[in-house]
Order: sequence, then structure tokens, then C-alpha cells
Amino acid sequence: MAINDSHASDGLIDAFVAAFPSYVRRRLDELGIIAASGIDAVITVAAAELRASLEHHLRNPVAAQTDSPLELVRRATARVTQALITFGVRPQPRDDWEQDRHPEDLFALYPASSRDLGDEVWRLHIEWGTSKAEAVAGVVPKQDRSVLPGVVLFGVPADERQTLINVVQGRGLGALVWRNPAALTEVQDRSLVLAIVDLRHPEAHATIRSLTGDGVRVVATGDAIDTLMTPGLLALGAIEVIPSARLAARLDDLLPRLG
Repeated sequence: MAINDSHASDGLIDAFVAAFPSYVRRRLDELGIIAASGIDAVITVAAAELRASLEHHLRNPVAAQTDSPLELVRRATARVTQALITFGVRPQPRDDWEQDRHPEDLFALYPASSRDLGDEVWRLHIEWGTSKAEAVAGVVPKQDRSVLPGVVLFGVPADERQTLINVVQGRGLGALVWRNPAALTEVQDRSLVLAIVDLRHPEAHATIRSLTGDGVRVVATGDAIDTLMTPGLLALGAIEVIPSARLAARLDDLLPRLG
């Protein structure tokens, strides 16, 4: 998917907007929320607003596309949230991490990743993220390391970092070492081409879910990967699951080249 290709953008927009109403209704059912009959009209209006925001955003220059399509989907749920409050529905109980990360999502309507909207939406979202990373990487001056597209190493043990950092920097990219979820606040301020999340970190799964929700390509890694783990990690939004012993050899293929 070329990020400035209007036909490809139209396909992405159509897919997200088409999936939105059924996702919201399914989510309400999952949560056991019974709303007034007027909720269908609210969802229809929210879907129209989503289309308008996607069309406006995705037709901007690449550097101005600071939000991912999934973030715009999350914002579109705000109208539904307000309607539920008006209908007298009680907010959903949520864990501390979700409340801190998304305090405004009172009814837990935010999709964790684009996969919640269906496999086709997820595929298009991944293509968008890949195209954006490659486009941005190609226009950033190599010498300006303060604004280089970055590769995040989240929770990777200290004795394994340097090999990965060498690969990243060898491609002219910046390497960012994040040790805890507080660093996730940097996502909106950085152009991230890839995140490597080590499954040995206790917040690994929540971090994968959050990063993919922000449109970041994520590779899950660890020293004890088995075939039973992979489907669940892919469902969270990871693009690949790679044992740590093989990661350095695979990493070069996963990174864009600076122009």
C-alpha cells in the first residue's frame, strides 16, 4: 500500500468505516451493555464522523499523518460513550492500566488492536503502518539523529541489547531503549518504524496491544517461544514472533532503508 495512493487510502477508509458499526454493537453485547434503541442512530452518526476524519487525515502529507487510523476509530467511539452516559448506563469496571492509559474510555469501547475490527482491516492497517514508516524513513536527513525514525527495544535484557542496537544503527535508524510502560507516552512524539517487545517483561502483552493500537509494527521476542504462544500474540497485533536467539539475524529484513 503506497501511503499517498488515493485508491489504497479509499480502500482503507471504506474498510474501517464498514467495520465500525458491527464492532461497536458486538462490543456492547460482549460487555452486557443494554442501551436504548436510539444507540443505532448514534452509531450511524459516529461512523459518518469516522469517515470524515479518516478522509481528512489520510489525504494529508505523510509527515502530517500523526495519528493512526485505529486512533481515529477510538475517537469515534466518544459519541457512543456520551450517548451511553445520557441513557443512564453505568461505566464499565476496568483495570488500573486501562484507566491510566485511556481514562476517557468509560465503557471500554476502544478496540485493543485493528484486528478487533476484522482480519481485512488489520491487514490494511499493517500495510498503512509499514508504508508510513518507509515513507518517513526515506525523507529524514541521515545526519539529524535527534529526529531519526526509531526502533524501540522494550524490556530487552541489557546483555542482549547491543547486538540489536548495532543492527538498527547500521541502517541509519535510532535505537530507543524502553524499560517500562511509562515510555509509551513517547509514541505520539516519535516516528517509530518498529518495536521489539520482549515477552520476559511482565507488561509485554499490554505493551504489544498499546503499540499496535497506535499503528506501530511490533515484533514479539523471548527465549522460550513455543507454537502455542504465537496465535495469541498475533491476535494482539504483533507482526511476527521470533525467538531472541534468531532476532538479530532477522532484524535487518524488518527495517526500512533510509533514502
